[in-house]
Amino acid sequence: MFGQYGFFGLATVYTVAVAALCVRRGDAGGWLWIVLVFGPVGATIYLVSQFDSLVRPRTVRAPRPPAAQLRRAWTDAERLDTGAAWAECASLHGDRGRWVETTEAARRALAKDPDQIDALYDLGRALLARGQAAEARQALERVVARRPDHATGEALFALARSLRGAGDLAAARARFEELAERSSRADFLFELATLQAELDDRVAARATFRRIVDEFVFTPSFMRGRVRPWVWRARWHLWRLGSS
Repeated sequence: MFGQYGFFGLATVYTVAVAALCVRRGDAGGWLWIVLVFGPVGATIYLVSQFDSLVRPRTVRAPRPPAAQLRRAWTDAERLDTGAAWAECASLHGDRGRWVETTEAARRALAKDPDQIDALYDLGRALLARGQAAEARQALERVVARRPDHATGEALFALARSLRGAGDLAAARARFEELAERSSRADFLFELATLQAELDDRVAARATFRRIVDEFVFTPSFMRGRVRPWVWRARWHLWRLGSS
């Protein structure tokens, strides 16, 4: 009898813990009901479906807005139909990773106001996320030309990634190196290091991977949890480069 009650107790704790995780990650719209209705089975389905985003090293970004806020932003943008409203709508959908809606909202913003640099940036990052690197490059080059430090370096980072995705590796490396001179963010440096390794410049790749590891000691304590996975990956690549 105790074993049966113990099993149900553990199942309840497991379900509640996953439900809390679901809410914290901004997935309460549909996933929360699946977790609560189907219990441990629903909780396991959620964890499996979100496994990549749960274990992938995360960069610093704003909290993801809930689904209700996204629907309200879209409704407001349709009602107001201004460049600013559509740009705000694109930004919110981009932070949620809804790239199709981000693309459409950003295009509507630019149709109303071609000078909306935030909408241009959101269009570029949405196209990049959808695998349209060449089109993303065009938008992001315009952003960086006007404001090289837009979005605290994220625009330049996205441009470098779009160049890499489009196959222009030399230009991508130049942009990554430009970014590395301005920032010590581990994710920025890791992308540069892997590109240097891809170009068979092992000396440069080792130096960049080593920089990620060495600069971890200067990382503030509240950021170490986000940076540590990049350090682990950098050490693994250093081991591979050293053993090859």
